Amino acid sequence: MNDKLTLKGINSANLTVDNSNDPARAYDITGNVDVTGNSAGNIVGSVAAEGVNLASFSGYDAGNLSRNLSINFQNVENDTQPEILSAVIAFVNNVSESVKGGTINTASL
Repeated sequence: MNDKLTLKGINSANLTVDNSNDPARAYDITGNVDVTGNSAGNIVGSVAAEGVNLASFSGYDAGNLSRNLSINFQNVENDTQPEILSAVIAFVNNVSESVKGGTINTASL
């Protein structure tokens, strides 16, 4: 950085989060979330199991990322899709709550 400039803070960031700390997870879910302060504006992610990609998803809404959620399944049987969708909704809601609650935010960077 130029020695005449001082970094004062981070206003927003695109952060990668996943559920690898959840020992009970059935799927490996990763998301890139746009965070400004205590607000998550967008999330784009993927779902895998045993190294096989099962779905991709995206959501947006600063108040509730799962309110406007899209999911695309890749070679997944119909009877498995609701289970994956439930896991994605739980993940996205957990991200939203973590950002709102301050666990994940730009101040923690």
